[in-house]
Amino acid sequence: MPQDRGIIQLIVILVLVVVIISLLGVKLGEVFQNKVLQDNFSFVFRAAKFVWENYLQRPARIIVQTFAELIWRPFVDTLEGLERGVNPFQDIGPQTPSS
Repeated sequence: MPQDRGIIQLIVILVLVVVIISLLGVKLGEVFQNKVLQDNFSFVFRAAKFVWENYLQRPARIIVQTFAELIWRPFVDTLEGLERGVNPFQDIGPQTPSS
């Protein structure tokens, strides 16, 4: 249900944006056919792709893999253990010396 509300809100927002743009006298068809605008968007997307592929992709993958190994996987393992009835905290606490 919450996802349905989010989709409906997004549709309402998009409709309102189109109405506002129309009230300002902007024709979307003409805007997207504008050669200068197309060239500018093309340049920005090519630049963003270049930066991602040459500078950001590798560090981002390292960060995601590190997060998965150090945080996510242990978290999921703990939840799966709880589901099976294993107490993840049984080994934590003061240890009594064994004789």
